[in-house]
Amino acid sequence: MDVLFVGLGSIGTRHLKNLHAVAAQKGIPVRAWALRSSARALPEETRALLAGEFTSLPEHAPAFRDVTKSAGQSGYSFYRKADL
Repeated sequence: MDVLFVGLGSIGTRHLKNLHAVAAQKGIPVRAWALRSSARALPEETRALLAGEFTSLPEHAPAFRDVTKSAGQSGYSFYRKADL
């Protein structure tokens, strides 16, 4: 599963770790990216869970679909790679 986290503050980091934990239990491979506005360095344990980081999405970036509205989430955005 390819996912994009928009923002990676404390709650986003928590969701990133939880996603990896649940996916590992179910045998689902995860590649996660973060779209961040902050230039602060991430802790190595968080960085190790990411396939990459963006400060803006390049034109060649994969397409992602916002699944927060259908999941009833609020306060953060979670995107899943769109099926192309």
